[in-house]
Amino acid sequence: MWPVLSGPIPVQYGADKSGAPGAAQIDAPAGRAAIAIGAAAVVITNNQVKVDSIVLAELEQNDATLTHVKSVIPAAGSFTVTGNANATAAAKFRFVVFQPIPLPA
Repeated sequence: MWPVLSGPIPVQYGADKSGAPGAAQIDAPAGRAAIAIGAAAVVITNNQVKVDSIVLAELEQNDATLTHVKSVIPAAGSFTVTGNANATAAAKFRFVVFQPIPLPA
């Protein structure tokens, strides 16, 4: 049986690159970034991300058109956050990276 998590989960917070929307490098398990005006997606380079990582991203505010994260796709050393539409203003988001662990046999 797996233990139930309760309370805060400590995560090392990385850089805040949300002030410079667009592609960014944030080598930490959590951070902030932004999708640039006129874009629907952004690539974040992150040396902690693997192909099988679980990356969660959440908008900090709604844009007039980009109102939610459509997908977050991990790759080796990066992940792509895609919104539902092109942003009319910088669409700031927070993310956290989790590494899966094998289930016991």
